[in-house]
Amino acid sequence: MSESEGLISQREAARRLGVGRWTIRKLIRAGELRAFRVRTAIRISTFDLRSYLKRHEIAPIGRAGGRETNAGETT
Repeated sequence: MSESEGLISQREAARRLGVGRWTIRKLIRAGELRAFRVRTAIRISTFDLRSYLKRHEIAPIGRAGGRETNAGETT
């Protein structure tokens, strides 16, 4: 397993997503983000973090079926 494909802490996962650690804990409890217990520490694989992001990706504006207006809003 390479350094980029390793396990990271909840704190690092939160930093990468730009959210708080409690948000990461809620995602883990809800089963939305897979985590592992390594002795007393909770770890998240970078693969699972990328998978979570991929599942929650939104369509770019203009591709979801609406027309883009001058203000950038879809109608």
